[in-house]
Amino acid sequence: MTQDPLATAATIPVHSPEHAIDITNSGALRDQMLAEIEGGARVIVVDLAGVRYVDSSGLSSLVNVATSLEKSGGHVVLCSLDPSVRKVLEMTRLTEYFVITDDQESALVKASELDQTDS
Repeated sequence: MTQDPLATAATIPVHSPEHAIDITNSGALRDQMLAEIEGGARVIVVDLAGVRYVDSSGLSSLVNVATSLEKSGGHVVLCSLDPSVRKVLEMTRLTEYFVITDDQESALVKASELDQTDS
């Protein structure tokens, strides 16, 4: 029997950073997500609707979390990308690395599907 993806979505961690993911806050964001992975999270959603800037430390933190999740078959799902953030991800070819959706609702559906598929 297949579970309803939206029912599963309630257990998926969602992070919604504001303004920027840069040297001033990327380490804390990474550490929060790594703690959730240690607690058993297999899929994490990062809603970037409020983010207008990501620097190399921010990209590194996101990749670090994704790499940690991959070890257990997990995923990072990014959503609501500002055009400037999308451009940075495209220039670094990270759009090929992350699962990306248009909004948080579709991110949670996708994350739930991935969580069920990989479990």
